Amino acid sequence: MKKKINLLVIVFFLFSYWLNAVGIKEIKNSLPEVKHVMDKIQLKTIRTWGAEGEGGDENYFKAPEGIAVDKDNNVYIVDSTLHCVKVFNRNGRFIRKIGQKGQGPGDLLIPLQIAVDESNQIWVNDFGNRRMQCFSNTGTSISTFKTSLMFFLTKIFFPSKTQIALFDMAASGRGKGIIKIFNRSGVKLQTIGANVLPPRIDRPFNGGKFDSHIISYDKIAKQYYVAYTCSQMMHVFRDTGEHISTIFYDTPVNKLKLTWNPKKRNFHLLKKPKDYSECVDIAVDSRRRMFVIITSRLLKDNEKVSMTLGNGRIGYIPKDKNYPEKTDLYWLLVFGDTGKIIAAKQLDVFCSGIYLHNNHLFIVDKVFEKVIYEYRYTIDGQ
Repeated sequence: MKKKINLLVIVFFLFSYWLNAVGIKEIKNSLPEVKHVMDKIQLKTIRTWGAEGEGGDENYFKAPEGIAVDKDNNVYIVDSTLHCVKVFNRNGRFIRKIGQKGQGPGDLLIPLQIAVDESNQIWVNDFGNRRMQCFSNTGTSISTFKTSLMFFLTKIFFPSKTQIALFDMAASGRGKGIIKIFNRSGVKLQTIGANVLPPRIDRPFNGGKFDSHIISYDKIAKQYYVAYTCSQMMHVFRDTGEHISTIFYDTPVNKLKLTWNPKKRNFHLLKKPKDYSECVDIAVDSRRRMFVIITSRLLKDNEKVSMTLGNGRIGYIPKDKNYPEKTDLYWLLVFGDTGKIIAAKQLDVFCSGIYLHNNHLFIVDKVFEKVIYEYRYTIDGQ
């Protein structure tokens, strides 16, 4: 009798694991499919924020981390080294500075990311002070809330008028949730991705034995997107926490073999690759198209690696002073709302982050030129 009970328990758990996996739709994008849509997105340069000759000291950045645009089309750029947010009008004219180095209300210490909510209030990831800080669009500090999250990797999203969503790096590595939802006072309300363990990659420089994440959010579809740095896949979660699909893509560097692992409730690498293509960042536009920037080759001898604080990703810095300003290191991939690749493009600038606003793509280069490039994009057939 006892053996039968034990057998039933084992069958029950196996069935539960199977149910967890069977409902997850898999969308695969091969390298030939990616190459087939190469250059189906066009980028028209609008301006370069922080470029030399663009004005006085107010226009320069030392470490641009993130960017946001408000309802009045004012542009907010957070600089972690200058410990402030610089505000410009849409034509690039400097308006004001928000914050200064410090720990009091209105002060900032190594601010890393920024977002504008539906009320036109400015939220800043005040990393050095271990808090989120909310400002009016005129720069007045409204409120703060402390957090114990290790959230230097986070972006900031607003699922509703009363909620704020952040990536929890420490918890995600332990299977305690990838995204945490708080109210605007910092009280935790919900966890997305609980019990989903990241794939093991054994790449110490990239944060340890396990892969790291980058997140985005689609407010219209009410879906969270979790991109893995080295595993070449993206999970899609409903705002209820349900894992509904996984999007895979191959790169010129590697074609990874992943299989569902019920213990991890995630797809897992079958073998340890020698080299990795790296996902730098992800963003979703108003038409549910996913914009993903990846590295398309390995480093050359005259390049070196440096960990960049703001998005936690690896930055690539030339070793010699004569290194050309343009690079062929990055590809931009665009996936449609079904998860299939619809456009791709070779980029020629260094990239540590991206931001989308209307039909404009902003590429943040905090490593090499320390500027932000703004483009207007169009996609063939879209």
